[in-house]
Amino acid sequence: NSNRFDVPMLSEEFARAGVDFDFSSARFIDVQNIFHKKEQRTLTAAYRFYCD
Repeated sequence: NSNRFDVPMLSEEFARAGVDFDFSSARFIDVQNIFHKKEQRTLTAAYRFYCD
């Protein structure tokens, strides 16, 4: 999620504030991708995750 929302939003906000930040050399890890790969995407798994 950070690669599709947070980073573009930060880039726009830095530009509006006149801050020159080069994102091309930065490395990002989107933890949502890791979560989706590690956690099952089923109703049972969601119940266990949120309700146990």
